[in-house]
Amino acid sequence: VKQANKLCKAVAVSIFVNPVQFASNEDLDKYPRSLSNELAKISTINCVDAIFFSKEEDIYSARITLDLEKQFGTFVEVKGKSHQVRY
Repeated sequence: VKQANKLCKAVAVSIFVNPVQFASNEDLDKYPRSLSNELAKISTINCVDAIFFSKEEDIYSARITLDLEKQFGTFVEVKGKSHQVRY
């Protein structure tokens, strides 16, 4: 976010815990979700112009299953930085 602020006139942040990023053996229900904590962290940076916060039903319609094995259609995968992230 700080780097984006250096490079851009405006910075937007998205806060969303994506359920399809969790494997069946991972515990999505125990993943920490606190909008107030996230907003507090962002406010300390003091360079965010807009925050997009959405619920699961806003992102995934009732017709899209969250089970990766049952999803079909066209998917885009951009290889590069996202494949280098390690937690």
